[in-house]
Amino acid sequence: MQCVKIITVSLLALGGCASSSFRDCAVACNAATGCPPGLTCGVEGLCRTHDDTPACSSLPGDDAPPEGDDPDDHFTNSNAADLGTFMSTGLSRATFAGTSFDTDQDCIAGTILGDCTPTAPAVHPHVCVCRNDDLTIDHLSVTGTAGLAILSYKSVTVLGTLEMKPGTGT
Repeated sequence: MQCVKIITVSLLALGGCASSSFRDCAVACNAATGCPPGLTCGVEGLCRTHDDTPACSSLPGDDAPPEGDDPDDHFTNSNAADLGTFMSTGLSRATFAGTSFDTDQDCIAGTILGDCTPTAPAVHPHVCVCRNDDLTIDHLSVTGTAGLAILSYKSVTVLGTLEMKPGTGT
């Protein structure tokens, strides 16, 4: 049950409401993960709104913080000593029907949940910590023996089901 507390605290820390629409080139994809409804997986491994648009690499970036957004004004999460702090990664991720994540096998950089690293907090079982800037969860099934902490720098939107399979984080 500890893993549920960890993910809940992490999701609520920066969770917010957001539209269910996605920007062109904002979501990573491949043949296995595909794209959210209405988008197609482009040759650059990013979800596209239209097939006839310029290459993602030629589009203007969205790396700058919003006007008036001073990084020093951000808070520090209460579990930072165990899991690390929130930090911008430049990654926007989305899950949808059929998406699964194994906290033992998938806890690496570049996953559907962002850049993930295994940690071993002093008072908790091992935890897979995933960092991203924006995360939209339409459907996600989580398995594995490690707990899961999602640290999203800007927003987390849960549109559908987030399922922690029995045994996750034990």
